[in-house]
Amino acid sequence: MAQVENMNWDIICLCGTWIKEQHLRILNNGHALYIVGQDDGSQHGVGILIQNKLTGNIVSTQKISSRIVQIKLRGNKKYNPQITQVYALTCNSSTEESEEFYQALSDSTKEQRNLYQIVSGDFNAKIGKKEGSQEKCIGNFGLGTRNERGQLLVDYALSTNMKVANTYFYKKKQQKWTWRSPNGEMFNEIDYILANNNITVDDVQVLNQVSLGSDHRLVRAKIQMNTMNANDRNQGAKE
Repeated sequence: MAQVENMNWDIICLCGTWIKEQHLRILNNGHALYIVGQDDGSQHGVGILIQNKLTGNIVSTQKISSRIVQIKLRGNKKYNPQITQVYALTCNSSTEESEEFYQALSDSTKEQRNLYQIVSGDFNAKIGKKEGSQEKCIGNFGLGTRNERGQLLVDYALSTNMKVANTYFYKKKQQKWTWRSPNGEMFNEIDYILANNNITVDDVQVLNQVSLGSDHRLVRAKIQMNTMNANDRNQGAKE
């Protein structure tokens, strides 16, 4: 909280919390923290921190697994935003395990007309550059070369009509990498923010000024969600 005290934010998603509890807790500053992990707290763990001005809009929370967690917020009578935070398996895991992870993620983020879907987290995947016009989920500004886990992420995005927002904004290479290897020799983009077509993403950037003692850097997206349906807009115009 000290690191983000002077930063403008609404929702912060967390990875690798290494905590065994599952709870939704209101902090002393009024922010809401929903966090889950494994029973023994030995690994994984994800969480979502909600700004105090939005805590009254929390509709539901759900633990999909110790690597996937969701919060649904109230938008209006028809549309609700759903935020999903993930911590994907590393390349040391089997392909079968990774496929099971993405199946669970797909099942939990099935396209629904009344939901604004945002999926973020450490995907441990390199998407790299766009590999053809059919990959409509990727913009023109991917970083590096795609690996096997990156292809799984692309396949997931295509099947759920999500866009990998990081790839739609030009940034210098030193402003795009999100993870640095322990020896400081490799810099990869493996943390992403995805959004469905109902959401307008104005920018995605890596924040250097936030230091959390991690080998990852904080990624921030600025988004817009039109929570007024057609009837609301017409009524507003009349008024």
